[in-house]
Amino acid sequence: MFWNQPENPCRVYGLCGDFGFCNARSVLSPCKCFDGFRPLDGTGWDAGDYLGGWVRDSDENCENDRFNDIGEVTFDQEKVESSSGSRSDCERKCLSNCSCVALSYNPKTNSCKNYFGEVLNLGNSSSDLGIIQDSPSIGELKGVRGK
Repeated sequence: MFWNQPENPCRVYGLCGDFGFCNARSVLSPCKCFDGFRPLDGTGWDAGDYLGGWVRDSDENCENDRFNDIGEVTFDQEKVESSSGSRSDCERKCLSNCSCVALSYNPKTNSCKNYFGEVLNLGNSSSDLGIIQDSPSIGELKGVRGK
């Protein structure tokens, strides 16, 4: 029997769970979470099992959500809605729906994508993740409600 460890741990589908950010340069602990989030399974996370994903620190509703620029990223997404308009139009549309978890905006084309559902395989677009890459735009993340 043979086993081969992936050269890039971020190539393992869903390694960091929902809203987990994978950094291939950190082999021993590749998964991180954003400010305002915590591991869903703290015990599993401490043991190196990140599959449970991340939830927001507070159990508040989404009324106080805001966007955090996270740069150009790649990720897999269940549902996407495209529209055109200004960045503030895009943000307003996403913020008005608590199911909207992220957005990307392309200022060259005034186009916007709002994302719904889980955000899996989140990582830097410059790294070799082998996953679907969003159009070249600035990815932004909004707080997500706990599961």
